[in-house]
Amino acid sequence: MSLKDHMTRVTSGLSDVDTVEDKAAARGRRGTGSMPASATLLHFSEDAREMALELEALKRDKGKAIRIRIDICDDGPFHATPMDQGRVDRLAANLRENGQNTPSVVRALPDGRYQIVAGRHRRAALQQLGETEWDVVVRDYDDDLAERLTFYDNLLAPSLPDFYKYLSFSSRKSRSGKTIAELSKESGLSEPLISNLLAFGKLPTAGLEVIAAHPHLYGSHFARQAATLVSEHEEDVVEAIKKVAVGMEQTKALLSIGRERSGRAARAPTVEFKRGDAPFAVLTRTKKQVVLRFEDEHQATAIQSKIERLVRDHLKK
Repeated sequence: MSLKDHMTRVTSGLSDVDTVEDKAAARGRRGTGSMPASATLLHFSEDAREMALELEALKRDKGKAIRIRIDICDDGPFHATPMDQGRVDRLAANLRENGQNTPSVVRALPDGRYQIVAGRHRRAALQQLGETEWDVVVRDYDDDLAERLTFYDNLLAPSLPDFYKYLSFSSRKSRSGKTIAELSKESGLSEPLISNLLAFGKLPTAGLEVIAAHPHLYGSHFARQAATLVSEHEEDVVEAIKKVAVGMEQTKALLSIGRERSGRAARAPTVEFKRGDAPFAVLTRTKKQVVLRFEDEHQATAIQSKIERLVRDHLKK
């Protein structure tokens, strides 16, 4: 059975953030990676948009929910993104006024506990309000389907930053071994968009730490452009990421990559070689290059074979 068929059988809404108040709050947040669910769906295929509309319709039909203790429900292993405290606070404000009108989705474990497929932010909000029980719908999902539903539910969350989408796709790709084309077919998002999201994984670790602390400030376009510059300007890429974190526009930060570094490279120390008083060659080293410029083409040809032997001898050590 396809993912769509399974989704249409789920009798409760899967989105953790499904209130008017929460969506309104999401629209006011900063960052190109942030957008409400309705805008996010513009990137989805027709089939995926149809699925999302079915989910909205299913929210109006709670199905056969049961009420169980919150403390016997654990996070599932497939949640790739961290908890969003702002999202929890907005849910808590709504739940305080209206109560839980949409059950969460869990699956039963052999030891009598339950594992959350969708609803972990709702659980945290209820606990924040001092609640000890909540409404859930129990489904018998295997690991793969539970992961797929968790993955897709996360993608539909309003204001989900592109960095969190990357975490979801990266986790799903790693666990399932699926190609970008297969992930595209499964999620409904285009292959180019998924490729852009996965570009976050090519950024330096130091830069990813900054992005993780400010995920709403960075979009997939920035990640893709910055990733192409990492090999030659890794330090500048990290600095550009930091500039965005303190308020610089992403486009301006991207334009700054390589500028200062190229200026320093021009002033980098060089070694001049002479034969007597006559210039012979000049050696210049940039970050990943050693360049020898000879005064005579024949000398360059003669030295080339010696350099090749030197490199091969070095590789043998």
